[in-house]
Amino acid sequence: MIEEADLPPGVTKIQVAGSFNYWKPSEFWTLRRENVGRWILDLPPGRVEAPGNSGYPEYQFLLNDSVIMGANFFPDEPRIGNNFLIIPSQDSKVWLDRIRDLTRPKPLEGNEQNWLCNCWEVRGGQLAPHRLFRSSHPFLTALPDERESSRIKTVNELWNAYRVTDIINLADGEAVIFDKTCPKPYAMAARDGHVLFLPLEYQLVYYHTRGNLFQSAVGKILTFIAQTRGPWMVHCRLGIDRTGVIVALLQALAGATWQEIIKDYSRTAVFNPMEYRHPDLLAYCFKRLIAQHPETSPDLVHAMKNSLARSVAHQEILNQAITNLTQPV
Repeated sequence: MIEEADLPPGVTKIQVAGSFNYWKPSEFWTLRRENVGRWILDLPPGRVEAPGNSGYPEYQFLLNDSVIMGANFFPDEPRIGNNFLIIPSQDSKVWLDRIRDLTRPKPLEGNEQNWLCNCWEVRGGQLAPHRLFRSSHPFLTALPDERESSRIKTVNELWNAYRVTDIINLADGEAVIFDKTCPKPYAMAARDGHVLFLPLEYQLVYYHTRGNLFQSAVGKILTFIAQTRGPWMVHCRLGIDRTGVIVALLQALAGATWQEIIKDYSRTAVFNPMEYRHPDLLAYCFKRLIAQHPETSPDLVHAMKNSLARSVAHQEILNQAITNLTQPV
């Protein structure tokens, strides 16, 4: 509900855009104007449960189709930047501390090079050493700041050190190999069938994991892993969302605990604190996929296998992918 008195003059239409409608307003998400000087939109709680990066549902108001209502109109409402938050009553006293913890500088656990470019070996469960890695983009711009040249240089140094042979690119189509910044080894790997180009979207990996498009994408990844020798490097642009979700699924298939998965996923906040992701966002993705909370799942491996069984043409592909990830070479 919005009071007319809180609005600037000339408002004739108010819509809501948020994590729960993929930031795409429509007539369904339009507030109705009542004669008592209020604008109202009534929705059941289940329609607004999808979280944003904070782990809480996030939204903004759009005025007259284009102007986004800033936080100055509701200074006392919970928000991050210009995004308002829907806070459950049980979190009313702790939400701010939770957000601060996400963006608080964390101590470095390993090599500073890894933190510079969000490039890591992925472990957990039965994952074999030196088999699976994750990274930010190795040649296209990921962050618009002075670190980019150092980040790209360091990414390539680490890839060479890890002796990566097979790449899962979740950001680009095949045409990217003709970009002038594409390293020759990357282009040659693509030519020889050692790069899977599978551009995915943020909304798909977090909110549509039950759908055929997501299942098809995961099936292609599992097939690629089953048919190649590795080590495998998964990357998108920042190595956060698309990479974070796919790596988490592979960890789960290899028997990683939810705590191991979250430890890897949460490293992002150190790579770039402004790109934090709360574990509840990943948990929402998992819950939609396996129909249970991953932290309380009695058998996360079994639940994940069952949920991804229809993503591959034959069960042998799924089994071979898991074997390739978990068997030392």
